[in-house]
Amino acid sequence: MLDALPIDVLNQILRFLMDDGTSVGRISSCSSNLHDYLCGQNSSDLWRDLVQRRWTKRRPDADAIQNYRSEYLRRHEIDHKVMQILKEMESDLRELLGLKEENDMVDGSSHINQAYNNPSLNHLLSLRSDVVDILILQANKRTRLFGFLAARTLQIIHLIECYYEWDNITNMKISDEIMSDPHRLNSIALERYAILLCGIQRTPMQLLDKDTDIALNIVTQLDQIADDCRRRIQIQPPGTVMEKIAIVNDVLANQYGFSGNESDYYNYKNSLLFCTLQSKKSIPITLCTLYACVCTRLGLHAHLVGLPGHVVIGLHENEDNPIFIDVFNQCKLLSIHDCQDICNSLNISWSTTFLAPLPARNVFQRMLNNLANCHVREVRQAHLFLGELYFQQQLFASINGQQPGLSRNGIEIISQYSFKLSPELLRYYSLLS
Repeated sequence: MLDALPIDVLNQILRFLMDDGTSVGRISSCSSNLHDYLCGQNSSDLWRDLVQRRWTKRRPDADAIQNYRSEYLRRHEIDHKVMQILKEMESDLRELLGLKEENDMVDGSSHINQAYNNPSLNHLLSLRSDVVDILILQANKRTRLFGFLAARTLQIIHLIECYYEWDNITNMKISDEIMSDPHRLNSIALERYAILLCGIQRTPMQLLDKDTDIALNIVTQLDQIADDCRRRIQIQPPGTVMEKIAIVNDVLANQYGFSGNESDYYNYKNSLLFCTLQSKKSIPITLCTLYACVCTRLGLHAHLVGLPGHVVIGLHENEDNPIFIDVFNQCKLLSIHDCQDICNSLNISWSTTFLAPLPARNVFQRMLNNLANCHVREVRQAHLFLGELYFQQQLFASINGQQPGLSRNGIEIISQYSFKLSPELLRYYSLLS
């Protein structure tokens, strides 16, 4: 009977069964014609659709997939294994925490700081991006201990991915063309660090939103701002660098309305580029990072200048007359004398070393420090997962303080974190009163 169905109807049935590889396999065994259709070379588009609809999180090498049917079977087997491991971990953790009844709570005083060191967890962590979709699915079901384990494992895998991105930035492999342009090299690293910071400050529940791609969102918005600047430059071609800068300043300050967030200066979201692009308000270092990223797209060599207590933009197109811009204050142009006045207002002796460009990694460290300051200030607020965000900031502040290339040490730091139970996540899953 299935053999007689029109191809379009059969495809609809198969797409309805996209989460059930076993049923798809059974259909292929109904007849030789169905087997040839489902397993033959002409079925590539069908299996690609099945893979992409069931597993939305792309693997790093997704573009290299040659056989989507084999990929479907591989991922389906992994999902089955993940479910087995989570059930095993749930049973072990239930015994460790003394949870006898389904609605029992974790005893925070005696159990919350116990390490949970199950060898199966390491196997899950090794699979990384391949298990993200199944973990999101199970964590979103909110089934108490099982959901907690899925969410916690997802969180740890995300932090490991963040670590590998940090390691890739600090040991960036780039072309000779970019290597010969230190300004561009620093700008590329600066943008990647800013995106990474947004990833580090994702709560476990934000990770469950599988439709939010922070990196893509940030890059798309920066591209849009740069395109708006480019259109203005084409309409009224500037004769000098200063005229070009004036257009960029007008687009950012007036068209988009980016400005300093004086009324809520210590909100931790001010340190996150993703949030700044949404709210249009932030602190100096994040606004300057945004400004530098836009300038890079326009061929302008902008860098961050770390004055004491304040960060501004520096442009050395003309070494004899450097330009400084206070993005926090409506992109106001500053002279060296103005920079000196900022130091004088803080009773700090002036030094020309303050005007040196900040390396991207130093900017990242300052952002991490700002986050710590904000989290400590907000500690008394009833902000869910604030403790998690603070701890994640501390992890990467420790990692960033190492020498580049110490991958093993970074993974060890995150692994130690993974074996600590999360009070906030336990409370979210109704396991901790």
